[in-house]
Amino acid sequence: MPADDRRRADRWRGPYLAPIVSDAAPGQAGGTPLIIAHRGASAHAAGNSLEAFEQAISAGADYIEFDVRRTREDELIVFHDARVRGVAVAQLTREDIARQRRHPPALLREVLELARGRVRIDVELKEDGYVKRVLGLIGVDFTPPEVIVTSFLDPVVAQVKQLQPSIPAGLLLGSGRPAHHLRSRRGELRPVARAQACHADYVAPHHALARLGTLARAAEAGLPALVWTVNRTELLRELIADPRVAGIITNVPARALGLRDQAGSDPG
Repeated sequence: MPADDRRRADRWRGPYLAPIVSDAAPGQAGGTPLIIAHRGASAHAAGNSLEAFEQAISAGADYIEFDVRRTREDELIVFHDARVRGVAVAQLTREDIARQRRHPPALLREVLELARGRVRIDVELKEDGYVKRVLGLIGVDFTPPEVIVTSFLDPVVAQVKQLQPSIPAGLLLGSGRPAHHLRSRRGELRPVARAQACHADYVAPHHALARLGTLARAAEAGLPALVWTVNRTELLRELIADPRVAGIITNVPARALGLRDQAGSDPG
């Protein structure tokens, strides 16, 4: 573990104490969806960049969402893609990535420092192997409802709940090319058993899955839903008005916030 990360983890302040933001729970009277900036304001700046996060904060997003991976040199970075020009990120250094992408990916600690005291965070863990370390770093400065954690990987969600039972964790649904296509799609369209098995606090379906019944099934089971990635004005309006939706993940947080304001929504 790099020295800077170790020092931050050593400052861990104990277990999380609060649940996910309750006024966004599905079916609750007056509940309105949180607006979560997907990789920051990524329609207007490079996704997962400090600039994109600054723009999302300036727009007033409730949360910024970002992806965490680990490099060959054991640095935790905020980066989406699993590979760069065919090479796994885990086999690359930040400098290797910078040579291909023209700028180095932000370090996790840099994003946490930028967000601290300014905006809440939605942390997507892309891989297994560093769950405990990430939770330790997050816990230095963020406690619910300031932080939520998500993953497409059921075992990662289960680890989050085992290590920190109070932290809200969500199971992402809608991965591009599942290894076992039919079985995976069935588990995404009917996710309640999966979510319960890994002790997820909520599900996070792609908007196409939400409209195919995933949202309805989750609501029937009492599972809040965060829907991604929603950018079209018409769909934003539809989901903002849907009491089953706890949060909307979007590349255009300013647009979503404006539409929420027009609908008279304010999660407080």
